[in-house]
Amino acid sequence: MSTQLTSKSLIAEHSGTIVFVIVAACIFAGLYLAYEKLFLGTVTYYHYVEYCGALASQFLTLIGIDHQFLVVISDLENLNFSNTFKNALKNDDLGINVLVSKGVDAGPIFAVLVACIVAWPGKVLKKIVAIVAGIAIIFVLNILRIAGMFFVDMHAPMQFDLYKEIIFPTVMVIAALIYFLAWIRISGTHPDD
Repeated sequence: MSTQLTSKSLIAEHSGTIVFVIVAACIFAGLYLAYEKLFLGTVTYYHYVEYCGALASQFLTLIGIDHQFLVVISDLENLNFSNTFKNALKNDDLGINVLVSKGVDAGPIFAVLVACIVAWPGKVLKKIVAIVAGIAIIFVLNILRIAGMFFVDMHAPMQFDLYKEIIFPTVMVIAALIYFLAWIRISGTHPDD
């Protein structure tokens, strides 16, 4: 009986946090569904991925790494790119190619971050600023991640999968988490208040 009472009082005491988690999960589900069904695989998506690849290439050039950079996008045949670009993908003399596909574009990380900021209590203007700044920070980190994948593939190709699947995504998630924790502090609110 006392265990039941303690559980009920614990739920009542943290009902705001429970609501936050449920609302954030619902917002994330909606954003992820929109990402999967409305954005992924569109021409806009592929232009975004090309833009990320170009920025990563410019970053490598800026830090003095001589390279040939080519972003290879999965499901390329369904796109309306020029034949020159499609033929370039088949040319093995272009050097290291980086496959940018679902997940490497940081879409799910954007969705989680936006969902959590929107669901957390706070003033709308502060939330808008937090979302824009958070997306900008994650975007820059994603460009660095793509450049990092090129660098790893060039210098440690045997570890490429480890970096692509574990290390770089973990760094991105930790960065988003740190940013969200900073937002919690800046918002000055808590769901249980």
